[in-house]
Amino acid sequence: RWWTSSVIILALLLSYGKNADWITSFFIDVVPLYNKFRAVTSIQVLIELCVPILAVIGLWQYFNEKNTEETKAKALKYAGIIVGGFLLILITLGGQLFDFASAMDQYYMDSDQLGIGFVDALRDDRFEVMRADALRSLLIVGVIAGALFLLLKKKLSENLVLVIAGIVILFDLVSFDMNYVNSDDYVTASEYDNAHRKTPADDIAMKDAQAGDHYRVYDLLLNPFNSGRAPYFHKSIGGYHGAKPRRIQELSEFYLFDDNGIAPIGRENIEILSMFNVRYVIDTEETGYVAKENPMAMGNAWFVDSLKTVSSDNEEITGLSELNGNQLAVIQQSQKELLDLTTTHADSTASIQLVDYDTQRLVYRSSNTQEALAVFSEMFYPYGWKATIDGSETPIARVNYTLRGIKVPAGSHEIVMSFEPQVVKTGSNIMLGSNIMLLLIILGGLFYTFKKNS
Repeated sequence: RWWTSSVIILALLLSYGKNADWITSFFIDVVPLYNKFRAVTSIQVLIELCVPILAVIGLWQYFNEKNTEETKAKALKYAGIIVGGFLLILITLGGQLFDFASAMDQYYMDSDQLGIGFVDALRDDRFEVMRADALRSLLIVGVIAGALFLLLKKKLSENLVLVIAGIVILFDLVSFDMNYVNSDDYVTASEYDNAHRKTPADDIAMKDAQAGDHYRVYDLLLNPFNSGRAPYFHKSIGGYHGAKPRRIQELSEFYLFDDNGIAPIGRENIEILSMFNVRYVIDTEETGYVAKENPMAMGNAWFVDSLKTVSSDNEEITGLSELNGNQLAVIQQSQKELLDLTTTHADSTASIQLVDYDTQRLVYRSSNTQEALAVFSEMFYPYGWKATIDGSETPIARVNYTLRGIKVPAGSHEIVMSFEPQVVKTGSNIMLGSNIMLLLIILGGLFYTFKKNS
């Protein structure tokens, strides 16, 4: 009970966040990786684990014949009084103990349409929610405590008490979960299959993909970086996720957004879209939805003629304003040294084509009479991606702030990019070794038991 109780209290304090800033700040500053939590309330999963463990152990001790009836009666009395008394305090005095204030209350008070009356009503509602939950919890505690008391008086059997506990747990889980998942959350199969309405512009933008081409679509019908509409139909630039990839977010804010929201398409941002191989831009005009084809789309990969070498991230992102098709790439000095790159040149017949596409393996065929830097319209990610040229591994550098680049020697070559993260291999080996050890322990235990019985 000591370690479970300690974990429950610690997790509860940490879940308060800035409301218990003394411990939250300590963990954020000192404990490794703790600052990676997106929400401090995530730590409450430890409570969800430890409370049932504590409850199961408590029931086992209560059912155990080694404990005297006096010990069981004393434990039941203290548990009922402590928990029930705490709930009664919340029900009767909760309004005086807590102010039920929120960080947003001041905003509501300052609003001309809402004001202090709205905030007072909102706080009353918060108290009522807390009191309703406390009453519900008190009912559950009362039923369980009553069943255990009747077991102690030999009025109920252990099996019947377990059935009662199971029914109460099921009622608790289902009734509480119905607050979040109920009939309003279910839709028909046709609604599910048509979560987003396809427009004629989508059909136009999809026709090349249906023929086997790989390219991206920039959808301006909604915010392209906060909507799931475009990824529903197309390979897109953007989409929605709670955690944004940092560099693509910075790039979009720098070139694709303005003070009024999404920036209109101009020379600078069309170059950014083109380097991400955006072939179609979906937008609206007076005639309706349109899919505008981008003739400047760079394709899946290309060779560049010249380099702009910079020394910092700021210089690199601002240097993208000088892009001009496949004529130029912007690269930091450290990345250039990684490739051991001195010059780059693409002749008029140079080409690099994507011949096989998979999420974890991309195969290209290249041809060029001179050594050159090849830029790939894929996000640079340093962990796990490997590149080979004719089977020999070669380093991948970050180019144009976000993309991948490798040095390709003169001639015709096969280039393969594959995702092989070492952490997955290490984890798989650990899991395999652990499973083998577990199997040996089980077989050893069975052999020992069989031999002992013999």
